[in-house]
Amino acid sequence: MYFEEAPKRDLKDLYDYREELNGLIEAVNGGARLIVIEGSRRTGKTSLLLTALGQIEHPSIVIDAREFASAATITRRDLIQALERGLNKFLAEKRGWRDRLSTAVKGLQGVEVEPGLPPRISLTWGDRRREILDLASLLEVLGKAAESHGTSFLLAFDEAQEFKRLAGLNLSALMAHVYDYVKGIQWIVTGSQVGMLNDFLGVDNPKTPLFGRALPRIQLKRLSPEDSKEFLKLGFSQIPLTLVDREISIIVEKLDGIIGWLTYVGVISRRRQRYDEAVLEDALKLGSELAASEFLNFLSLRPQAKLRYVQIMRALIEGPRQWSEIKRSVENFEGHTVPDFTFNQLLTNLVKGGYLEKRPDKLYEIADPLLLQAAKDRLF
Repeated sequence: MYFEEAPKRDLKDLYDYREELNGLIEAVNGGARLIVIEGSRRTGKTSLLLTALGQIEHPSIVIDAREFASAATITRRDLIQALERGLNKFLAEKRGWRDRLSTAVKGLQGVEVEPGLPPRISLTWGDRRREILDLASLLEVLGKAAESHGTSFLLAFDEAQEFKRLAGLNLSALMAHVYDYVKGIQWIVTGSQVGMLNDFLGVDNPKTPLFGRALPRIQLKRLSPEDSKEFLKLGFSQIPLTLVDREISIIVEKLDGIIGWLTYVGVISRRRQRYDEAVLEDALKLGSELAASEFLNFLSLRPQAKLRYVQIMRALIEGPRQWSEIKRSVENFEGHTVPDFTFNQLLTNLVKGGYLEKRPDKLYEIADPLLLQAAKDRLF
């Protein structure tokens, strides 16, 4: 069913994106060492990832970095515990791998295997050096276990740019080591803050460990108006509810092809078993509150510049603006000149974070229609 809030896992529930899905599956089956899925928020990256993993026989673990979105710093402990949860979820779901995996990691420093059905793996994250887990060694063991059974192990980081704040471990260096030396491990990363994801990976920066690595990129875009209408018609027919063309067009006009928001309207309609103006208004209100909360997480990590970020967003409430117009708005608010370098850095961070877009005509605009609504409603 299209109108479900949870990410899709079944091919029949994934609307369109067949080309992107096939591209991802081909990249995995072709042995790509690191694959990137990128696109704006709510364009279906997680659904694409999970659906692809359901179509592929490879063993896999998904670590959702969004759980750390509001944390000023992500610790080594956070990462190891997330990996531990992923391994144990894998053992609970994949009976055929229980003996293989528990046998492979048994005796590895920093790893304990607790017997049971399923067995449970415990990873040590403390500072006692004789007991601390060596992540590189663990990944090498997982890779060899997969290779011995004619496959590879997929490690997926959803919203991987969050790990740019990881302290105590150079994750990109670990990924580069595994990329070069552990044939049985393949990485998949997703990111909606595309600029920050690229900063984290550093594939274009000669000073970073992953520089120069070849990586397939799967890009998810917004639906066209025609595809948006088709998606809504099919989704409402599954509930089932019948909408006239004018009602469909209004939803599309307000949500600009973002499949996650289109789905959200359908989810609210499904819960209430009706669609009318009140349902649309409530969906837009709840969606704008969600978009605002995500932006507030971004601001909470940048408290010193919070007011300037907010003023930049408010300068764009009435529509796209030039660089000079936005800067003038910030300066008028503060009552003094803001250095160009400082202002450029703020604007760049908003673009990298996916909150603003720079159009071909060099005008800036708020990327998400419901984030725009949140700015208008002064939710941040």
